[in-house]
Amino acid sequence: MERMITYRLTRQTALLLTFVLCGCRAEELVCTLAGDLTGLTVELSATPVGPFTVDIVIPRSTPSLPVSYTYRCDGSQLCRTKTVMFPGLIATDFTVRVTTSLGVRETTPPRPVRYTDSYPNSTSCDPRSTTATVQAGIPE
Repeated sequence: MERMITYRLTRQTALLLTFVLCGCRAEELVCTLAGDLTGLTVELSATPVGPFTVDIVIPRSTPSLPVSYTYRCDGSQLCRTKTVMFPGLIATDFTVRVTTSLGVRETTPPRPVRYTDSYPNSTSCDPRSTTATVQAGIPE
């Protein structure tokens, strides 16, 4: 009498077997479409009322010629926010200048500003994002 051998295949085993037979690597499956988030984020102490401007002022070797990156809000609901992102900006020595109808307030974060790397699509997938967040006050 002939005896039949039966193999039970779990879902995980079937998936692993499919990867092996297809030549796929598991890392390739975890890559998503998350984009690069590199840049500097400024968290304001409060959301300004009305129009406001946030400047990142980076000193240069000639103090009279600083480099500045600007976020402007005309006061509409679409741009009023407490968190302002400066995409692509990586600077370690700068001043944050917030201008509202009440005046100007400058904040110098502790130096050097520390950036961290993260991998929104996993360490096996590009891109690598380099980010930092600093706090800044608004005019009162």
